[in-house]
Amino acid sequence: MNTHVDVEPLISISSPYTWIPPLTSSFKLNIDASGPVENKWGVGAIVRDSEGFVLTAVTWNIKALPDATIAEALGFRLTIQFSYDMGFRNIIMQGDSLNVVKALKSQSDDNSYFGLVINDCKSLSCLFSSSLVSHVRRVGNSVAHALAKFALDSIDSVWIEKIPSCIGSVVATDLVPCIFFSVKKKMPYKYVKL
Repeated sequence: MNTHVDVEPLISISSPYTWIPPLTSSFKLNIDASGPVENKWGVGAIVRDSEGFVLTAVTWNIKALPDATIAEALGFRLTIQFSYDMGFRNIIMQGDSLNVVKALKSQSDDNSYFGLVINDCKSLSCLFSSSLVSHVRRVGNSVAHALAKFALDSIDSVWIEKIPSCIGSVVATDLVPCIFFSVKKKMPYKYVKL
């Protein structure tokens, strides 16, 4: 059992501007929150494999959260639990909230509501064989962002091995750089040692 969240991978797992597929043995989770609209927050997450295939997508509509940082942290917490329940064991988590990513990487304790959600995320991450966390800018997190926006006006939803219509074109756009690189180099997407 993993006893901590790995934060310094040996390979590059992210780009701040584009979605990069994970290694063959891992799954990438992109997470985002949006809102508030009428005191509701939307949380969206997507899990993809090393070829960019959507394995699952999920949205939550959450009421009465105090701010965006807590909404993003709760999005990570819900997604981590969901991913574990779905059987994913080697995960790379990405979100566009730098505050949440920094907190997940931090070794310090925080007893605020935000800190308790972060501590819960860290505890759940220990259940995985491996778990990494990284920051990505909104443009590299566009699918999760589209799902979070969709969640604002919908009920909690799960799609398994399907692409919700609200993200079809965004997923396709994400894959263009991966396909171009693969064709140009005639090899799978390359990861660079740090």
